[in-house]
This record gives sequence, structure tokens and C-alpha cells, in this order.
Amino acid sequence: MPSFTAPNGSPVSIPAATVVRIRDAYPEESTESNAKCRIDHPDVQFVTEESSAVVPVVRSENTHIGQLTLPNSQPVWFNGAVSRGPVRLVGGHPPKAQSALYITDKIQYVTETPEAVRTTVAAAGGNALPIPTEGFLATIANVFSKFSAPPAVWD
Repeated sequence: MPSFTAPNGSPVSIPAATVVRIRDAYPEESTESNAKCRIDHPDVQFVTEESSAVVPVVRSENTHIGQLTLPNSQPVWFNGAVSRGPVRLVGGHPPKAQSALYITDKIQYVTETPEAVRTTVAAAGGNALPIPTEGFLATIANVFSKFSAPPAVWD
């Protein structure tokens, strides 16, 4: 089981199979200034190790880890076993997002094309969905999306 260091200095062990997403920590999201990486699993864990050091340790025990790029140009790693995509972009998405995928039940916007997302999700052992198309069916899907609750979004 991978072990890391919590911002308070205590060791933290996280089962690699439960990790759903890894990314750099944003300065404003942790009360500890030395938090460098955010690990999403059944909980959220901030650690002092860099993402570039965390990912290989998790990947050594979970081969379903794929990588894409967030709209802020930072990498995001995801567990393909709990992911599916690409999915159609819905209104209000970040301007630099070209596509999206679901990681568990939340949508993650990324800068890669739908084709690249499909390839990456498949390579990570996820559910590679058909490329979203434009046209009449897309128009109908967009109309229905306005009447349904917006999906939860990963930050």
C-alpha cells in the first residue's frame, strides 16, 4: 500500500486501487502551505510529495492510471477503472476545455480532443465511449441537458 506524508508530517497509507484522481494541490484548497499533491480516493488527502513522485508509486500497484491535461494546463491522473469518456461538453465549461470524461460520477474537463480522451480512457482500462457528434441528436441532447441537473464537476 503506497505511503506518503501528510502536511502535518504524519504518514498516510492509501490503497492504490481506491485512488480515483491525482493532481497538484492548489494553494487555496489546503490549510497547510506544504501540501503539494491532492489524492482523491474515498476521501481527499493532501500530501507533501510532488504529484510526479506520487503517480509512479500509485501506478506500481494500480495499472489503470491514465493522464490528461486540465484546462489550467496542469496534468491530471485518473483511474480508468472508474472512468468513462469522452462525453459531450455542456454549457459553462472552462474555455480551454475541448472534451470531458467522467471519473466516478463527476465530470472532468480536459484540454485534449474527444479522440485523445477516448484513446487515453481505453488505454487506462476505462469505458471508451463513442466520439460525441454534432447535428440533430446533439441538439436534442443539449435541449434535454438544460432541463436536467448539471453534473457534479471535478475542480
